[in-house]
Amino acid sequence: MRTPFLLALAAVSSAFLGACNPDPGAIEVAWSFPAEHAACEDLPAVETIRATAYEGSLRYSQQIGCAVGQAVLIADVDPGSYSLIVDALAAEDVRIYSATFTGLQVDEGKKQYHEFTYSDEHVLPGTVLLDWSLPTDCATDVVHDIRVVYDDGEGVQFDNGASDAMLDCDEVPAELEGSWIRTDPWPDDNALYVYGVDMGGAESHVYALCAPNLQSGTENAITAVLARCEPDGICCPDGPDLCPDLCP
Repeated sequence: MRTPFLLALAAVSSAFLGACNPDPGAIEVAWSFPAEHAACEDLPAVETIRATAYEGSLRYSQQIGCAVGQAVLIADVDPGSYSLIVDALAAEDVRIYSATFTGLQVDEGKKQYHEFTYSDEHVLPGTVLLDWSLPTDCATDVVHDIRVVYDDGEGVQFDNGASDAMLDCDEVPAELEGSWIRTDPWPDDNALYVYGVDMGGAESHVYALCAPNLQSGTENAITAVLARCEPDGICCPDGPDLCPDLCP
């Protein structure tokens, strides 16, 4: 039979252990896409959503398949203040969207709820590795610079000719960066144009890539085989019908 002393000792020990090992909490993350891309089907590159809470050496992570309305639950999280990263991932864990939040407080035995909507500021741009060639070479074809134009169907989003930052024809390949290099749910509306420009600033050669389907968060390799512009001055292969609504 336990004595009052042993019962009291057991109670103190239990309280002490409870203080040293508090009940874990949890983080539930509810996410959504902008209204124009409300469903995962509108962003076919996104396959999974991954939420990671971290503080110092502590790190908790959970991911689910992309399904709007289904929250990510990170269970068994020690009480404390955490930073939270929520990534929308394509195949091979390529990040399309990434949102970061700080100061997320998890209390003992409680679930912390966080809700947000991805926006343009959360898009992770990719890069373009552009390789090009001419019928002969830069010197023979009298091409001095390379101009790159990208149109997303709603207007020109990139034009290095307008900013006097054209590429040197001989310095191939070249890496392009910028927020315009991103996954577009409607890639059929996009077009990428690569122009060969002579010393006088006239476009003499061109390559057009309709629906280039650029991807966020990764390197997009493009090989442009430039052809001489039409004699009538229309610098678009086969006339303006190759990309009928987009040819400059």
